[in-house]
Amino acid sequence: MKKKDLTIVVTDSINDLREGTKQYVSSLMDSFDGKGSNKDVEDAFDMMQRLVRHDILASQHSYIKKEFDESKKGLDTAIAGLGLDPNGVAGTTKTIYHQDGIKFAKRQNKDGTTTLLTDVLNQLARLGVDKETVDTAIRNAEKPKKGNTYYLIEVDD
Repeated sequence: MKKKDLTIVVTDSINDLREGTKQYVSSLMDSFDGKGSNKDVEDAFDMMQRLVRHDILASQHSYIKKEFDESKKGLDTAIAGLGLDPNGVAGTTKTIYHQDGIKFAKRQNKDGTTTLLTDVLNQLARLGVDKETVDTAIRNAEKPKKGNTYYLIEVDD
């Protein structure tokens, strides 16, 4: 397999997705019936078009994410089936398979550590730190965290 051939196919598949999305949005917008001034109709059309496009893209994203995750699992299964180790190595890029002009490697970030607040609190209690001191430290260390925002598009029946 040649890199150029794969690049062309990948580019074509993305263009097909892009053009298909444009066509589906356009076909749905054919039924748009705006009322009001020209400016109001243009603004409503623009908003409707963006809503429809976002809903289509959200569904495509969900589908592609699921397929991508399944593809990674499939690669690991196929590599294991060949009797090769599918695991990466922390902090390196490991070539796992290379044949017929195509290479499969895994890059894994360095391993790190994590500290759970519950574990810290348990250790402080074991070391005899006064509970009121710990509670005061927790209150002083708390910071607001903004929640995730989800864009939800629903169509009335």
